[in-house]
Amino acid sequence: MVNISDKYRCILYYVGTLCKFVSIVLLIPLFSLLFYPAEWYQGLYFLISAVLSYTVSLVFVSIGKNHKQKKLVNGQDAIIVVLSWMLAVIFSALPFLLSGQLPFTGSIFEAVSGWTTTGLSVVDVVKVPAIYLLHRSVIQFFGGVGLVLVVFAILSETYGMRLFSAEGHNDRLMPNLAKSARMVMMIYSFYMFAGVLLYVAFGMPLFDALNISMAALSTGGFAVTPDSIHAYKSFPIEIITIVLMILGNTNFAGHLLLVNRRYKQVVKMDEVRFVFIALLFGTVLLSLIGFFTQTITIRQALFETASAITTTGFSITVYSHWRPFAVLILITFMVIGGGSGSTAGGMKQFRFVIMLRSLMLSIRKRFLPKQVIKDVMLNQAEGSKALDLPYVLDVYHFAFLYLLILLCGSLLISMFGFTFQDSLFEFASAIGTVGTSVGITSIHAPASVLWIEIVGMMLGRLEIIVYIVAFIAVGKDVSVSIRRKNG
Repeated sequence: MVNISDKYRCILYYVGTLCKFVSIVLLIPLFSLLFYPAEWYQGLYFLISAVLSYTVSLVFVSIGKNHKQKKLVNGQDAIIVVLSWMLAVIFSALPFLLSGQLPFTGSIFEAVSGWTTTGLSVVDVVKVPAIYLLHRSVIQFFGGVGLVLVVFAILSETYGMRLFSAEGHNDRLMPNLAKSARMVMMIYSFYMFAGVLLYVAFGMPLFDALNISMAALSTGGFAVTPDSIHAYKSFPIEIITIVLMILGNTNFAGHLLLVNRRYKQVVKMDEVRFVFIALLFGTVLLSLIGFFTQTITIRQALFETASAITTTGFSITVYSHWRPFAVLILITFMVIGGGSGSTAGGMKQFRFVIMLRSLMLSIRKRFLPKQVIKDVMLNQAEGSKALDLPYVLDVYHFAFLYLLILLCGSLLISMFGFTFQDSLFEFASAIGTVGTSVGITSIHAPASVLWIEIVGMMLGRLEIIVYIVAFIAVGKDVSVSIRRKNG
């Protein structure tokens, strides 16, 4: 049996390792001073935050470096990931708080929205210094790729796959996680810089292009203008953004297939097919609604559908004049969520595909002989596989839990005087890590509403089960410690 004290020394060691990377992330926004040198004094708040993060990491690593564990025990990986993400949020909120840009709740909200790649914001992008805009985009980019993936791209891959899975990834990359992680980082860096070049070529300012490229690829949606992508009034920019959002929505393993020119295997992936079918379906349906109500153009329908199905949250319109049915379509896409093992959040498209396939199988069983009934199949990057009943049941259990939390969160927000439709849209956006808003989320929103959304964003990014496992693991350890003390 693993000694509890040694177990938590191991946890502190890996949490400290991940916090070292957070301190580096906090220094990256200083590059904005090349564009806005007059903001040099704002850089001090980032330096202070980075030093604090690095100090905590050194303390944790020092305490935990002598741990004797050879492998992680059940629940330990979940505790490491949850604690690391919470500390990343706290340290990333410090620049907003220390500088007085935002109060405590607003600072935590903005940091959570960034790391979870949600994009809901309480910042006035017109008034806030540019260094904070870049800070939001940077934490979105690395939050989308994932703390674990980035750190193990640099460090040893010991325990890596367990932590990678605990961070909400169900995809299998190369057998060597460190090599896979480095390849994924190279691919995403290439996409990001390609996006920047294309944006600038079509007239977007360089600073905006850097931020928007990171936000689109991370399916985050933080904008640097009050009107989001609509501010640029450019169809080519909208198309570039759609492409980046779809790339961000694609499974990490799928990108490795693209690099290896295994295009047929990419096309066969269920989630890839689902995205393009949903994009076509949503665009046509919203366009028809817009045609009869004179509220939505085809251009808007295409962009808003892509933004919702990839859980990005960029927008080129406002929803106040949309018919309820059109808004419900977007809510449905937000609930379904993005691709598994990608920068996107939500319930995940692979679960939706599994539920559809299992439903069709159940119907066929009632009419066809048993010998012609096949298993529920799922086509992923690593190939096709048959799904057993326990796995399918797990998907339904997760979906039920997700929808239950969605309902509870929406009802809680509606208690503050908002309509249920608006509350449902806002919380679906939060738990789906989408970032699209109907106007509820702002610095003037009740603090309780912001905390409800904070919980939703955290649950949506790391997946609900990870928190449950971490909570149960800690509870068991506390129970064991109490029993030992009582003899």
